[in-house]
Amino acid sequence: MILLHLLLVVLLGLQSAPADVCKVLAPEIAQSYQGGCKKGLAHGRGKATGVNTYEGNFVKGLPHGIGKYIWENGSYFDGMWKSGKREGKGVYFDAIKNTTITGIWKNDRFVKSSNAPLARETRFQVLMQRGIDRVRFVRIGEGNRVLFKFSEMSGQRPVQNLWIDGTSGHYDERGGQISFENIAFPFEGRIRFSALTKLKTGIVDCEIRFVINEPGLWEFTLAY
Repeated sequence: MILLHLLLVVLLGLQSAPADVCKVLAPEIAQSYQGGCKKGLAHGRGKATGVNTYEGNFVKGLPHGIGKYIWENGSYFDGMWKSGKREGKGVYFDAIKNTTITGIWKNDRFVKSSNAPLARETRFQVLMQRGIDRVRFVRIGEGNRVLFKFSEMSGQRPVQNLWIDGTSGHYDERGGQISFENIAFPFEGRIRFSALTKLKTGIVDCEIRFVINEPGLWEFTLAY
């Protein structure tokens, strides 16, 4: 009887637990969600709807990166977000006044008008790096790809145990070229690998996390 009771408790617990739940933490767009998910929260490219609608990049359940937010009355903001708030360059259309503002926002408030392109620090960002000397991002054309290059001076310390992951697209390796193809921007990537130390006396573990906000064909070089 005790075993039967425990079995019923487990089964009831499983039935009551929702499957594949991915939460959006902004109540106005939390009714439904389709897109990337990480640890139960919206993460990566996605679309969330409720009273209002948002389509773009999410981090930890909130709009973060480039995305378009549309209010119930038809007004919208298309630009940079940080932790659910407007932060950086964007375009705001006021449906009631029928006016458009292009400029810079800070902590969800309009700061100043600006027609300049995205600044370097918002086009791409290094979120974390370890065991890597330098990184170089170059936008070399239009597209939706990132090409990866690894650079070291001696030519005798090849990359080992390479692992690359991203919020969209797929890994590709052919003709000696490593890339992520068919990605959606903002693209957040993570790279891990190991290599001999510069004195070749041991192994160093290298890791980097980065985000690229501006669409295009990008070349990303890591020096280690």
